[in-house]
Amino acid sequence: MKQTHLISTLVVVAQSLVIPLAYAGVEVSLGGGSDNNAFRLADKFDPQSGRFYKTTFSYRDKFDNGLYVNLKATKTSFESKLENADNDKQDVKLGFRHTFDNTNKFNFAVSGSNYDKTYISRTTGKVGTSGGKEIEDRYDNRWWRLQSDYTFNLNEQHSLNLFAELLNKNYEEVDGSDSLSNLDYKQLGTGIRWFYKPSKSWRLETSFRYRDREYDDKRARDDDGKSIENSELSYDYYRLLLSGVWSINKQHRLVLRAYREDLEDNHSGYYDRETVNASLTWRYRWDKNNTFTTRLQYIDYRNANDLAQDESEQDEDENDSVDNHGTIFSVNYQRLLWKNKDYKVNGYAKTSWYNYDAPRDIYQYQRSIVEVGASVKF
Repeated sequence: MKQTHLISTLVVVAQSLVIPLAYAGVEVSLGGGSDNNAFRLADKFDPQSGRFYKTTFSYRDKFDNGLYVNLKATKTSFESKLENADNDKQDVKLGFRHTFDNTNKFNFAVSGSNYDKTYISRTTGKVGTSGGKEIEDRYDNRWWRLQSDYTFNLNEQHSLNLFAELLNKNYEEVDGSDSLSNLDYKQLGTGIRWFYKPSKSWRLETSFRYRDREYDDKRARDDDGKSIENSELSYDYYRLLLSGVWSINKQHRLVLRAYREDLEDNHSGYYDRETVNASLTWRYRWDKNNTFTTRLQYIDYRNANDLAQDESEQDEDENDSVDNHGTIFSVNYQRLLWKNKDYKVNGYAKTSWYNYDAPRDIYQYQRSIVEVGASVKF
């Protein structure tokens, strides 16, 4: 697994600059657990369970002049038999917020991320190959984003938010056959959100988002799935979201979130896809020291064609590349263990169950994860 150091270097530099100023936003988390299908493989590959250890460092701070900084680095290490499941991720975000006349708000931020994980083929259950060569770094990537939004408070109950972003994503260059596509892309996005808060106990959000993604050097396909010579592939995304939050009382809160997203390519429609995603979250806080959260999520991907026939066309999230649907159920318990004026210690235990179904059996899988740990926040 090849390391890329752009974002990690930025994180180290930013830490050295801001951490000496204040420690209120520093948090270190240590955890471990078991994952019975870290590569999301079908049953016929007889997935193995394995222990893992996770370390997370985060730093958040905001300053009087409106500037703020968010840093996060996460490393997950598996035992030797699943060492290819190891992954690293680093994120950095620098931004500026300003409020006009105590009502309207402006936000601008630049952010970046680095992600490193070995590519395991869902077709073979082994490290991905192309042209007889292993391409374990195929989906390692780095991205940076510029984003801005402006919120208009229309009255006490209604507010409107306009937002835009520019995203640039680059994947690791690997030695493979000429059939490998270039996954690098640039993406422009814009949208509008409407917030409605009739009372303190509940609020509603609806939003519409449009994104235009242009690949640097990736061919479109015709109706038969053949590459179109000299074409430049691009996508249009349209997403409509509805979200509601109900604070039933001090102990109970419900969150419902659902969206529909349509993807359209700029040629034959071979890559067209419809996505439906819905989730329900219940949080129960029976006192200030104990919080229990459950979440049920349903995801449905419907493609115009079976994109899984050519592994070289798989995107970074393989669930997005095949026609499938699934459910995820998670339970999370957190307890405050210790607190004084300088720091507090929280313990946690969480588990998740995944169940995905698809027309092709290699993309049907089940997965369960159990994790326990503790975090220290200064």
